[in-house]
Formats: sequence, C-alpha cells, structure tokens
Amino acid sequence: MKKPTALILSTYFNKGGAAIAATRLWHSLHKYTAFNINFLHVEPSPHRPDEGIYSRAPAFLLQKQWWAKFIAEELSMRFLLQKKEDWFQFSLAPWGMALHRHPLVQQADIIHLHWVNDAFLSLHALRSMSTWHKPVVVTMHDMWTFTGGCHYSGACEGYREGCVRCPKVRRPFHAMVQNHRQGKSSVWQQFRAGGVRWVGCSRWLADCARAAGILHATAIRHIPNPINTDLFRYLPQQQARDTLQLPHDRFILLCGAASLNDRRKGMDILWEALRRLEQEQPETAGRLLLCTFGKTADFEAFKKIEHKHLGSFRDPAALNRLYAAADAYVLTSRQDNLPNTIMEAMASGTPVLATPVGGIPEMIAHMHNGYLMRDLSPEACVDGILFLMKQAAMLRPLARQWVEKHYAEAVVARQYAELYEELLQLKR
Repeated sequence: MKKPTALILSTYFNKGGAAIAATRLWHSLHKYTAFNINFLHVEPSPHRPDEGIYSRAPAFLLQKQWWAKFIAEELSMRFLLQKKEDWFQFSLAPWGMALHRHPLVQQADIIHLHWVNDAFLSLHALRSMSTWHKPVVVTMHDMWTFTGGCHYSGACEGYREGCVRCPKVRRPFHAMVQNHRQGKSSVWQQFRAGGVRWVGCSRWLADCARAAGILHATAIRHIPNPINTDLFRYLPQQQARDTLQLPHDRFILLCGAASLNDRRKGMDILWEALRRLEQEQPETAGRLLLCTFGKTADFEAFKKIEHKHLGSFRDPAALNRLYAAADAYVLTSRQDNLPNTIMEAMASGTPVLATPVGGIPEMIAHMHNGYLMRDLSPEACVDGILFLMKQAAMLRPLARQWVEKHYAEAVVARQYAELYEELLQLKR
C-alpha cells in the first residue's frame, strides 16, 4: 500500500526561527511517522531529492525573479508603514511564486504550510492552491495568518475587530489592510472545502487565532515545535567552557537572537537591568560574564560586567556547546510565540530567565526549571538574575527533563501524524 505524502511549504529551509522549526519538524516526521515527507522552499540551496528537499528556485533565473519580487515587496512596505522597525514585520503578500501547478503540490496528499511570506506565496497563489481541495495544515509561527498584515501585533488587539485603522500603517492605507484581512479570510474559507487545520505552536497563539474570528475555531489545534534531544544534549559544563575558552569562575549569562537589534526581543530591558545591578550590587555584577550571539550592533560597555559577543552560530553542535557552557539563558522579548532558543537552552540543561509574554509561560515552570519574570521591567529581570545565580545548578536537570517530556521529536511527530490521519479520514 502506498504511503501518503505530505508536502511542507516554507519560504526558507534554514533562515530564521520559523524555518528552523519547520526543518526540525520535517526531520521528526521522517524519523517517527509512516508518511512520505517532502519539503519545498525557495533558498538557493542544491536539490536533495533523495531526502525529499527541493528548492522552488534552483536555477539562476528563478532566483532572480524571486529576489526581484522580494525587493519589490520590501520597498512597498516603506511607503505603507510609519516606522522603520516594522518594515520586516509586515506583509500584504502581493507577490509570490506559482506553486499550485508544481508537481510536488499535485502529488501531495496533504499540504502543510509554514511561514510562507517574503514573496514565496501570495494570497492569489494560496487561493489558486485551494482549488485542488486537498487537506491542508497551517502551522502558525506568528500572527500573520489572522491579522491584516503584521507578524506580531504588539499591544494592538485590532485583529479581533477586523484590523480597522491599523496603527502601524499610514492613514491612506487603512482600507488596504482591512481588504487584505478580508481577502485572507476568504482564502481560508476556500481551503475548508478540502479540510483544513490551523496549528498554533503555543496555546497563546492558538487562543489569539480563535479570538480573531476569521478561522474556524474548532479547526484550531495546539502542537509545539520539536527539537532533536540527541543533537541538543546535556553536556558537562566545564568541558563546554574549555572548548569555547570561557572562564570557569564566572556566572555566564547567555542571550541571543537572529537580530539583537529587533526591539521585539527587548535587549534594552536586559541592558537596563544589568546597569541597575552594577549600581546596586557592584560586587555581584562583577561575577557576571554576559555572552551574546547573533546579528548585532555595538552595545554600550558596562562598568563591572564583562561582555563578549561571540558572533552568529549556524552549527547545532556549536550552539549546544554554547548553551551548555552558560549558567543561564535570558530572553527579554516583548512578544514571542514559542522561541527556539528557550527550547535549545533547556535541552542543553541550561535554565532560562524570560518574560511572561506569548507562549513563553508555557515553556517555563517558574522557579522549577527556570525563572519567569513577573513583568517586563528591569527590576523583575534583576530579581531573576539573582535567583538563578543561586539556584541555576539545581535547575539544570529539570530544564532538560521538561524538554524531553514536551518537545522531543517523537512526542511532536506523533501529534502531527494523528492530525494528518484525521484530515485523510475526513477526505475519505
């Protein structure tokens, strides 16, 4: 009997948190389910058809066509949006690649959409794809699925009321945002003919999707992202420090992101907390070594706290050693879904200090496997640092156990396999 085939669609294969999560899921489904799993993306990487990985733009000309659409979309955001910080956080999906006739799409029994912006899939392309009446799973890595264009709404809850008078766009374009959201609602309704399920990687995101009102509430699920617990494993801390040439006698506080300049990641909260710690407890601050990774601009130096920026890491084994070398990982996001970095740190046995936003409270059992700040204030961050400086060593095995129980590949793959089977039964 032929095994059913699922096709994962994601703009990127390795670039960004959503792509990494989609790739990890592809690996998990390969290892732990009976489905054939293909992956179609747009990165200029070579074909690996033996593994089921394909680029939609493998040829030079196709890459140039995609790149031109991507640049056009990004330039249009500069006219649409009021603030520069939102340029890469908003999309109306005006342009995309024609996929509805692609052989992989036609052959698939299930279409599994992930993050498909940056001129990969337009609303028109999605609408065309819906005519195949295939079962569809939409994994939501941010809020774009149900908003008027923003990936994260911040303090705005306009998505609950139709995105009327969007605070991020210039006034003449308010109607354009409303029309985009209405068009998106129409597309999702068309997908229902073949069967569709929307998956929030966190319960928080699934609840936001239900509140938006443009998705069928009973078709919304919550399934977390997976992580390979053999790749991100519990390593001896001193051994990891020796490899990275980090001192043994410091409390190492680690933080990182694709871009540390992203205001949503809240690095200013951490920086202010560390400055206050220097002022109020200089001796304690002197014991700290702050290590950062990811894309960043120059940061103002501290007086007592040593800071090392270690650059960007793409190799999971190197990241695993970095997390294992740290005493604690800190994430001061203003809004987030289910951050990969928290999962990676905890899988490496490193407790996490983080803000109580988005899906983060689902990942951290306060003072059991990490520390959940009471709010987004620098004072709350200082309290968390002081707690972990005393208790981090005791929390290391508990952080690892939490990931093994909730996010291990086999655990997540089983939930998606059940969802796939549910949709195939409906189609039959």
